This record gives sequence, C-alpha cells and structure tokens, in this order.
Amino acid sequence: GIFKSVKHRVVTNSTKNRISFGAFCNPKENIEIGPASELITVSQPPIYRNFNMTEFKQAYIKNLNEGRRACDALKV
Repeated sequence: GIFKSVKHRVVTNSTKNRISFGAFCNPKENIEIGPASELITVSQPPIYRNFNMTEFKQAYIKNLNEGRRACDALKV
C-alpha cells in the first residue's frame, strides 16, 4: 500500500518497431516472501502475511476459480 503502481499504457507508433519482452521472477518454493522490515512500522503495519511460493500458487488457483485475486487470500 506504500508504493502505487503506475497505469501501463502502450502507445503505437506506425513509423518505428516496438520490441516487448516479459520478465518474470519465480523464487524457490520454500523461500519466504514478505515486505521489507524497513517498511513495517506501528503506523504502517503489514497488509499481507508472509508466505512462500507454494502457498501463493495454492491461493492463486483457489481464488482464480472463485473469481478473486490470489493476494486476497494472503491478507493479514
């Protein structure tokens, strides 16, 4: 909730080619994922609990079938 994502917008250009590529980060199954401790304070508590990729994948599949986002299952 601290850092806001910008809206992604692609503008086509008929005179230049555009090159795109996808970059993905896929940590090992047992690595714990959570917010940087420097970002957690009494006035700014974590929004999501720590989790690993196995938990995330399970939440993703379950929530996808229910029409919800995976992160909803990981909220504190």
